[in-house]
Amino acid sequence: MTQFFRDFQSDTEGVLPAGFAAQGSNGNFEVKDWDDGNGKVLSFRFVSGSRGSERYLWWTDATGPGSILNGDILVKVSQRNSEGIDAMFALSRIPNPPSSTSSNQMVGAAIPNPTTLRINRSRGFSSYGTTSIVFAQTTNYYVRFNFNGTAYKAKFWESGDTEPAAWDIETTASSDQDPGYVGAQVYIGYDMSWHWFSVSDDPAVAADNPDVASGPETPINPSVTNLLATSARLNWEQG
Repeated sequence: MTQFFRDFQSDTEGVLPAGFAAQGSNGNFEVKDWDDGNGKVLSFRFVSGSRGSERYLWWTDATGPGSILNGDILVKVSQRNSEGIDAMFALSRIPNPPSSTSSNQMVGAAIPNPTTLRINRSRGFSSYGTTSIVFAQTTNYYVRFNFNGTAYKAKFWESGDTEPAAWDIETTASSDQDPGYVGAQVYIGYDMSWHWFSVSDDPAVAADNPDVASGPETPINPSVTNLLATSARLNWEQG
């Protein structure tokens, strides 16, 4: 089992971060520092085209988990602008690049509006389960998504709160069982931000939360206890 972590503190503002790829024409994923104490984040910003077309992002470089079939994804996310939201904040099994005709394996945790958490298939859309949440502008949240064969789980909680033990959604669904990359997808929204990605390539082991100072989520390697401050791009082994 391997843990992977990627923040954006050392990336250049105004461009897509190194090691990521994107597809779609309705806006840009770019690194941005909003001067709000969070440092640099990866934000989605509309610049052209329709606000109702797909835009994909996936983590491709050697520091990431690569193409995996099963795993656990944790992201820290926020939105500065209230112009609407419909995005998959944690998306699994993304082909490199996604195909318009054969990407039915892409499943993830989505927030289609400020009051709903949903697990769904992205291209060839199908909803697999929903629950009620509250997603407020300028507030930081965590989204955890676990994918293991045809079993999918998701949970959502506010930054600063303890991670709930129970999953908000647990479901099974038929989907193409093909490995792919970890990333995200935007359909509607503006100034949505990913603070970092944390990934475990074993669905039985939760992806580490670098914001947690102690407890079962603390990385085993003591050198990663200050991940955000050091802007490390890490790949550490756990037994």
